[in-house]
Amino acid sequence: MAISQPILLALYLVCIVTQHIVVLCVNLDGSQDDFDTEGFPGVQYEFKLQVEAGTEECFYQKISKGSKLHVSFEVLQGGDLNIDFYFKDPHFNLIDSHMYKSSGGIEHDINTAGTYSICLDNSFSHFTSKLVYFYLVTFIPEEWSKYVIEISDVHALAENYTVTVLLTGVQTSISEMRRYQSQSRFSVMKDWYLIKTNNEYIQTWSIIQCLVIIFTSSLTVFFVRRLFKVSTVTPSSKPRA
Repeated sequence: MAISQPILLALYLVCIVTQHIVVLCVNLDGSQDDFDTEGFPGVQYEFKLQVEAGTEECFYQKISKGSKLHVSFEVLQGGDLNIDFYFKDPHFNLIDSHMYKSSGGIEHDINTAGTYSICLDNSFSHFTSKLVYFYLVTFIPEEWSKYVIEISDVHALAENYTVTVLLTGVQTSISEMRRYQSQSRFSVMKDWYLIKTNNEYIQTWSIIQCLVIIFTSSLTVFFVRRLFKVSTVTPSSKPRA
């Protein structure tokens, strides 16, 4: 049975796009020791860190010119669940910040290549450390133009299709997917730590209340028994009649 030309075109386009999505995911999930985006469509990092009381934790990301950056954070545990967030350029000039927030994020177009700093500041807290979930992704939109080169033979079969528009739609969808996945991870992690904290709180107070009940019961029994205790001898140690 012969397969029509539009169906062949659609199957070929799906294979090409799927192949590039898989390659991109491998690049994003792979470890990049130098945090360098040169030569890669993008990099992605997510981790949890403990920011001790009265301290500031900073991370430095080398980013190429023309890249897009997305950073999100959320305080999972500790005190009032608030922290200060700073994003600075390679000259340590402040670009964006979130003050005393439990969660937040930024999106920024990088116009100057260099090493950017991202800081989480808990210096306002004198006693409580904060457990923070951190997510960063950066990618170079121009890398997506490689799609056009690799599927140039598709143009001959698809004169009525705008491949560039389709690929732009794929790029936008992937960016939205990353954002939604990040938000979903934040929600899951925050809910898990909230449940864990509540469980520890309930267990601790339940144990304390049980100990108080046991102590007060023992004390009550002791005093009640003393009320009914009758001595069998007089103060001079003679048997009581």
